[in-house]
Amino acid sequence: MVVTIAFVGGLAVFNRSYVEPYSSALGQLVLAGVVSLFVAGFWWMRRLAVHVSPARLLTGPAAEQLARRAPAQAPTVARPGAQSGARA
Repeated sequence: MVVTIAFVGGLAVFNRSYVEPYSSALGQLVLAGVVSLFVAGFWWMRRLAVHVSPARLLTGPAAEQLARRAPAQAPTVARPGAQSGARA
């Protein structure tokens, strides 16, 4: 965005004949349209770049109760052949 603004500013300073059509009323209207499209494009890119976290599946008292209970009641996974008395 900064590069584009600097380029347009450079054209206005160093090559007045190139940007002269924008000095009329119709030129100003066209320029306003171009600038609004430019701003809308950046607004759209910003909107696409914002990450919105989804809502949690479990909320409220049920989630708190589950969170308190979960570490103490973690299931144990039995490995094949690891039962008492079994030898490989």
